[in-house]
Amino acid sequence: MYDYDVIIIGAGIAGTGLSYNLKREGYKGSILIIDKKSPGSNAPFVYRNTFKEIIDEYKLTYEHKFDGAVIGIYGETNKLKENFFFIDYKKVCNFLLKNSDALFKKENALEVKDKVLITDKNKYKFGYLIDCSGASFFLRRLYKLPLPFRYWIGNIKVLKNKVDIGNYFYFCVSRDKVNYLEDFYPTKDKVIHGDWVYENKIDFNLIKVPKDTLYNKIIKNPKITKQEKAIIPSSPVLPLVIKNCAFLGDSFGNASSSVSEGIRPILDTSIILARAINKNNLKSYEKEWNKKNLNLYIKKLSLKLSSKLKVKLLHQIRKNPELLKKMMKNEDTKIPKNIKNKIPINLKLRVIMNYLFLASKYKIMRLRY
Repeated sequence: MYDYDVIIIGAGIAGTGLSYNLKREGYKGSILIIDKKSPGSNAPFVYRNTFKEIIDEYKLTYEHKFDGAVIGIYGETNKLKENFFFIDYKKVCNFLLKNSDALFKKENALEVKDKVLITDKNKYKFGYLIDCSGASFFLRRLYKLPLPFRYWIGNIKVLKNKVDIGNYFYFCVSRDKVNYLEDFYPTKDKVIHGDWVYENKIDFNLIKVPKDTLYNKIIKNPKITKQEKAIIPSSPVLPLVIKNCAFLGDSFGNASSSVSEGIRPILDTSIILARAINKNNLKSYEKEWNKKNLNLYIKKLSLKLSSKLKVKLLHQIRKNPELLKKMMKNEDTKIPKNIKNKIPINLKLRVIMNYLFLASKYKIMRLRY
């Protein structure tokens, strides 16, 4: 039997990001990362979008730099001039792992008994076990803990088609199918396209694509090289810590409800967890994360659960680039009074009810665990 201070299940952005940040925090313990695939290979699609702050902080390379984004409802879009960076997910995971002190092994986690992780090849005794297993929810299922209750689910295509629509990517929603989102990334030699819906369960039959998509307008002869299905849990669930185990990334719904956020929320959370591990105080991880993030997530989810309000807001704020930018970065934003006044009272009440419901839901989670 082998012995490690920290074992991380999953070598995606959560697992490799944590190993990287443990080194940044000066952690001296032994670290093992296991994954049944090579680092970054479990990602449902190869590329991710992120902001300059993350590129600079982690010194990441990128595949493409966009001049901005086109955002809005079909027929009512607006250009946001802000650099966005398209990263190769697998390359970034390998970079973070290489610049950490973790050992990687390609193994499949099967069971946990006492403080021993059993894989298909070995048994490992651990001090801390960190679940970065993503939407497979390895430990949450094992311990019968709550799973995220909202997901972005998508059908992703990579195409060899070249399009000439400027160096902007697109986020568009439909008035008719209010929980639908299309993203469209034209790069020099390919297009990455997604049809997404925001739902309370993982069911790809729920993806209903409207007729007026950018894809249908622009891609007349699709040259599809790759198609995949994607799941992004985007509603955090507690607890984040149970006994000497913790959850990071998609395994607890770490992604924010803003799809443009990319990898930032998970990397930011990995810093909080790395500091808790370095201080040998795992419980402080959940306390600090809740203090910094929980109320903001509740606010954003309250808006997101009212799809009709989302469409109304996009209509009203499409010409307010600073507000759009803050919303894309999932910042705590105040909606200007002149915009609030144009929102129907029934939608405002719905958001208030959503907030009260979610606040109660999370309070029960905190008390229960």
